[in-house]
Amino acid sequence: MKTIQLFGLSIILMLQGAVLSAQDLPEFTKLQTEKTRVFDRVPSKFSVYAVAMDRLFSLKANSKVVIPLDGSNFIEGTVLEVVQHNEQVTSINISASNFDGAMLTLSRKTIPGQPVTYVGRLISMKHGDAFMMTMQGSEIVFSKQQQSLTVAE
Repeated sequence: MKTIQLFGLSIILMLQGAVLSAQDLPEFTKLQTEKTRVFDRVPSKFSVYAVAMDRLFSLKANSKVVIPLDGSNFIEGTVLEVVQHNEQVTSINISASNFDGAMLTLSRKTIPGQPVTYVGRLISMKHGDAFMMTMQGSEIVFSKQQQSLTVAE
């Protein structure tokens, strides 16, 4: 008799455990897919002569800088760090105060016997747009793209 009662109690507890839930499932909410844009006043594509960017690599950390871009646009900010990775590659990080703290990361590669090349990006993780920078001849070309398509290294 006790075995039947114990068996009945076990089944009741199992069924009750199956019905009860420790937590309510959260209601699915759509993630915010559209971030505000910080570079709206800047054209989607423009170029800057590489010579103008070269002077940045002589600056030290905490230096204030103003970098002219296209037309009346410019980057105003502070040099956060200048890093020499090896004899041929140097990178500089600049916090752009006039673009809500966007980060300009620019790398310069100097190989003897070859032209100096630059690559970089201007990106704000809080916003939905970014600029990628590539070399084309003697110019650095800034091309706007969605921030979500930009890979952070």
